[in-house]
Order: sequence, then C-alpha cells, then structure tokens
Amino acid sequence: DITNIEAENRIKVDSVFLLTWIDSAQVPVWPEDAGSEFYCMEEESISFNGESHDVSFLNAVRMLSGIRAISPRMEKLCYYSRKALPYLNALLFFAILLFAAGYFWFDGRANLLETQIKAVNAEIARVQKEAPLREVPYKETLAFAKELACYRAAPSYEKVVNDISENLQEGMLVDVLKVDYAKDSVNIEIFGNVKASFEVAYRGYQKFENGLRRRGYNVVKSQFDTKIQQSEFLIKLRKKIL
Repeated sequence: DITNIEAENRIKVDSVFLLTWIDSAQVPVWPEDAGSEFYCMEEESISFNGESHDVSFLNAVRMLSGIRAISPRMEKLCYYSRKALPYLNALLFFAILLFAAGYFWFDGRANLLETQIKAVNAEIARVQKEAPLREVPYKETLAFAKELACYRAAPSYEKVVNDISENLQEGMLVDVLKVDYAKDSVNIEIFGNVKASFEVAYRGYQKFENGLRRRGYNVVKSQFDTKIQQSEFLIKLRKKIL
C-alpha cells in the first residue's frame, strides 16, 4: 500500500511510525529491503473492560500540542489550567511565605523605631526638666534687622535721579525735586515745565509717567496744566522698599 501511494502521488515516504491501540492486531514483520524506515513507539499498559492492553497511541498523542486539538476552547482552557495548577500552587505558597517574612520584618522594625522614639522623648523630657526654656526678647532686634534690610534695599538718591532723567522727554525741565525716605517706601515729588505745544507736551508727559511706572514707581498724584507759552506738571510718586 505504501509503495502504491508513493507511485500514485509521486512522493517518497522516508519514515513510518507504528501505533497500537486496544483493538490493534500484531505488529507485522516489515521486509528489510523496504525503502522506508519503520519506528515503533514505546508502549504502556492500560486497563479496559477489566483487560490489560499494551498500546503506544497515547504516547504519540502526548507528543502533540493541545492547541491543535479539536476540543472546544473552554475544554482546552480547563486542560491547561489543570496542568498549570501545581505551579500556581507553588507560586502562591512562596508568595505567602514572602508576605509573612515581610510582615515579621516590618513588625520588628516598627518595634525598634517605637523603642527609639520613646528613648528620644524621655531624653527631651529630661533636658527640659533640667534646663527649662527661657523667653528671650526679640522684637527690638527683629525690628532693627528689618530696618537695616529696608535701608539696604532702598534705591539710592543717585538711582532715583537717574530713573527720572532717563525718562524725561524732549522739552521737559525739572524745577523742583523732593525725595523723602520713609520707613518702608521712598516718596518723590517732581515739579517742572514743558516748553512745547500742548499736544507734544502732554504726549511726552504721558511717556514720562509710564516709564516711571515700569521702573516700579506708583503714581500717587498727577497734575498737568497748560499755559500760553508752556505747560507745567506736578507728579508725586511712591516706591515700596520691601
């Protein structure tokens, strides 16, 4: 039969595996000059209807992957779950051991920290009892330090003059400049005139005022008056120190 199949299909059968089942006949004797190699699978003994049979079919089935079986997907899942159950049990057992060891380790650390905290609290209580804290006056020292900080942060007179000079527009002249250094601010009063037409003078005054605002000066009062030949302005500024 094998020779006929090879001739009909133009193929070559190199190996033949012999499988036996409970109703298989005796294994035939194969001729030595056959073109194929014959292999007999290892047999195992099973019991069926009270009779013992030596079969090799089950060993062949075990060599195949369960994924290629025709069983439904749920049956395959149950099969592989049952096979993996011993490994899952071992993994769960080691996880329980790990959690138990971690619990005892953290419990020991917590007890050690509790002992150390009690010792520190006892030492603090002893020190407070031996040397009670005394109230030290600090308000005057703090006020003095704050005053020094204000003086250090306050802009110098030269800085104030430079800020004003750099923002003066064309035709603007300063007649009176007053600078008063208060506790936490600098108060400035500027009185001057602009020798230009009203439109040019007022536009220049607005630029002057906005430029000082950008440098951190707050406008407290702003007054601009126009006369026949010139315009006069009065502006009061304040700059916070801290």
